[in-house]
Amino acid sequence: MKMTKKKLLGHLKELDLDAEQRAAVVCAIVGHSRIINICLGQVTCSRCDEILGDTLAGVYDIKDKVIVGHNCNDCKMNYAQLTWRDKLYAPDPFAEEKNENQENSKSA
Repeated sequence: MKMTKKKLLGHLKELDLDAEQRAAVVCAIVGHSRIINICLGQVTCSRCDEILGDTLAGVYDIKDKVIVGHNCNDCKMNYAQLTWRDKLYAPDPFAEEKNENQENSKSA
């Protein structure tokens, strides 16, 4: 049985979960988001913060991933390929850039 977004949201609504618990449940049901964080080579899911791999040792491929705060063309193209399973409760990976651009336009 395939989990649809509507079914998942219905089940989540029935549960009394905080944001951290909800993120962990979503990742357990639909998989980790392809929106990721990278710090010192360590790759984490941007939704649940679970460690997924390590790029320094070359054991994690980020070709199809979107890195939070990394506004490159590859990340933008990869973002266009994501589905609700990746985006649900994950942060906007380009939000920092939008906020920075808004501040720069106000000061100009």
